[in-house]
Amino acid sequence: MYVSAERPQQQIKTTASRRNTMKLSFVGVGLLALTSTLGFAQAAPQQAPASNQGPAVTQNQHQFNHRGANINQRRAFQHKRIAMGLRNGSLRPGQAHRLMKREASIGRQQRHMRFAHNGRLTRFDRVRLNHRLNHTSRAIYRARHSGNRARFAGARKQ
Repeated sequence: MYVSAERPQQQIKTTASRRNTMKLSFVGVGLLALTSTLGFAQAAPQQAPASNQGPAVTQNQHQFNHRGANINQRRAFQHKRIAMGLRNGSLRPGQAHRLMKREASIGRQQRHMRFAHNGRLTRFDRVRLNHRLNHTSRAIYRARHSGNRARFAGARKQ
């Protein structure tokens, strides 16, 4: 058998070049995967906010918009409306007293409902309380806009 001196050197060169080729191909595949991932990440659409969350509302905005407010927030808002009507003279003291008694009655009913259901309000309870709050809200509006303005020192003149 004839053995050449060039043959082992050629084998060494091809083995070394194969290793370099493999390294380069792994690096190339890795770069390709990285760039494609970054490209897809930039092109991905932004997710829309969940529809059940609704728009963000600050504490001050609740005094003008009670939609979406819970029972306690609505009661506090109606209490403020009664107090404002008393202050600016659009409610007489007797009207304000009656409306406050109505609000207190709703609070007592809410407390009894919570007691009956381990501190929670059922959906039916919330519906009943919101129904009563709607009626009270209408009564506050009617009383404040009835034209029977208070006749005391703090009231504005018409």
